[in-house]
Amino acid sequence: MGPNDNAGRVSRHSYSVVLTLFALCLISATARFYVRVRVQKQVSIDDGFLLFGILCLAAAVGVMFTFIDSLYMLQAMQEGIPDLERPPDWLQRTFDCQKFLVLSLCLTWCTITAVKFSFLFLFRRLIDHIPRLIIYWWIVMVFNVAVAGLRNRREFSCMPMVL
Repeated sequence: MGPNDNAGRVSRHSYSVVLTLFALCLISATARFYVRVRVQKQVSIDDGFLLFGILCLAAAVGVMFTFIDSLYMLQAMQEGIPDLERPPDWLQRTFDCQKFLVLSLCLTWCTITAVKFSFLFLFRRLIDHIPRLIIYWWIVMVFNVAVAGLRNRREFSCMPMVL
């Protein structure tokens, strides 16, 4: 346990919850893919969106745990924690931390959007023979595409500045 593990609002040890929930997510998604491929012997577009979401989530968690040391070190520097050894490349680590933070945020939003579309296409198959609900499905679909497009435009517009 380093001197900067408790810097900021969230203790570093609470990220074990993130890993636990990530493992639960992987287990449930794997079980779903197993049922869809082995038992039902079919794959559809909602499975593709879910797979894309799982891959984005895995990348976001991997990126987050890559820069978490620098993040806590920078927070400890801001708080002025005593007995903190400032590394010689602290300014470069600050820039790298900003890059990884934006990248992790973009991947997390891609995950949320992919899971939304996975649910939308799953519900589309459920309401396939109910014309009134298909109209509502299209309204929700257009709204979600617009929101995802605007949000991703805003999130990804930050990428060239930091990368």
